Amino acid sequence: AMKLSPDSLPLANAESVVLIKQRFYLEALKLLRYAVEHHPGNREAEMQYLRILVMTQHNDIARPLGLKLLAQSPHDWEILYLNGILDHAVGDDAKSKAHLEEAVAQVPGFFNSRYYLGVALVTLHEWQGAKENLEKAIALGYADPKAHYELSLALHGLGENQRARQEIDQYQDLKRGEEDQLEAASHASQADGELNAGKVQEAIRS
Repeated sequence: AMKLSPDSLPLANAESVVLIKQRFYLEALKLLRYAVEHHPGNREAEMQYLRILVMTQHNDIARPLGLKLLAQSPHDWEILYLNGILDHAVGDDAKSKAHLEEAVAQVPGFFNSRYYLGVALVTLHEWQGAKENLEKAIALGYADPKAHYELSLALHGLGENQRARQEIDQYQDLKRGEEDQLEAASHASQADGELNAGKVQEAIRS
């Protein structure tokens, strides 16, 4: 069984960071859940656990933890940001807007909070604010194609239909590019497998 002493908690947190970077999300979740359950009140472990719960969309578990941390630190920008995502996930976009606006005011250059604020504002039909935040998120480097889709909705709401069409086209182009990359990665993996099995001709054809 896993054993975590107070001294080993920083090691558990560091190990979870490595697991997340390697995309071993399930393993990181298990490690952090164990750390939080056996060391209640450890802020660093709880924050790391909340981050990965939100990232992996375990919203039912993340929600009470997010609200607990928000009650303890109501003006911490990252806790506001993570709760803003959760607010949107449960359909409370007015609260999402309030939390994300405060997070953006504190750290205006973080493109994720700009994006999620834009999404909440689209849902609230606050088109101008949505447009500004989504454009800023993209300019700051937010790379998910969904930003262009959400921006097209905001532009359409403002009556900027030509630009909305351009954003939809860009969204579709980026989605196709993602799919092509996934297909190429799949072919490369298949080719590696065939090479490892000594099937050189099959690998060349792949």
